[in-house]
Amino acid sequence: MNQTKSLFIHKNYQMRLVYLQEVWREQNWHFKIYYLPRQSADKLDDQLIKTIKAKCRTIVTHYSTHADSYGVGYVIFNEEATHSYLTLSWWANESRLFQFGLIAQLNRPYRFRNYSLRGLTAGIWENLVHYHKGRAWVKHILQKPLTYNFEDYLADIYTNENQ
Repeated sequence: MNQTKSLFIHKNYQMRLVYLQEVWREQNWHFKIYYLPRQSADKLDDQLIKTIKAKCRTIVTHYSTHADSYGVGYVIFNEEATHSYLTLSWWANESRLFQFGLIAQLNRPYRFRNYSLRGLTAGIWENLVHYHKGRAWVKHILQKPLTYNFEDYLADIYTNENQ
């Protein structure tokens, strides 16, 4: 194992803007799509939204049969300096989270590659959303086993005030 390297922070932490792009409902699946823009408060363009949904649809179709999935989850699209990261997460087996990560270069925003097997899962900003969604799952689903309502979970939205 290599010796620990010194940490060099390139810039001070700054809160990232996080937007709920939409609640995407298709067939029996419901996903909140969160967007973390790189520099501005722009909304995602229609072609990129279609591409994101197509990638998510392919993954869910292939992997959702491997566990007792509930058809509820969230998507995080994060634009960084050189790449965009797409994280797809959905709940299964009561308290398990299926997660897949894809990456695209900013100059090729529609060409996502799966990076799930490389061990890279999320940056700090995505983890803030993951933390919120995990707490929301506990609050609205697991603590109410007889009266849970997926709509309550979907209505619990991560906002910048949560940072």
